[in-house]
Amino acid sequence: APPTSSALPTAPPAAAKLDPLVASLTRVDESAAGNVPMTTVPIFGEVPADGNIALLIPAAVIAVLGFIFSIVVAFNARDEIVVELSRVEIPKMEY
Repeated sequence: APPTSSALPTAPPAAAKLDPLVASLTRVDESAAGNVPMTTVPIFGEVPADGNIALLIPAAVIAVLGFIFSIVVAFNARDEIVVELSRVEIPKMEY
């Protein structure tokens, strides 16, 4: 006997609840789209001119300083890096 209609799998509802991560990544913020004045910043492009630029400047400075200090640390530790890499033995390929 063919299965009844209640035994068939049902399609998910059209308005299924989204995962919170997907919902936050796909939302549209209408407030920043048209009614906020924009400022053009050379590297970052258009940024809202409502005080967010004050947050962008320290973040950019910290990022640049972090990059510079990572190069300085790597340059000062190059002897230790070379010693550790010279201890690595590459396994012999046997077929």
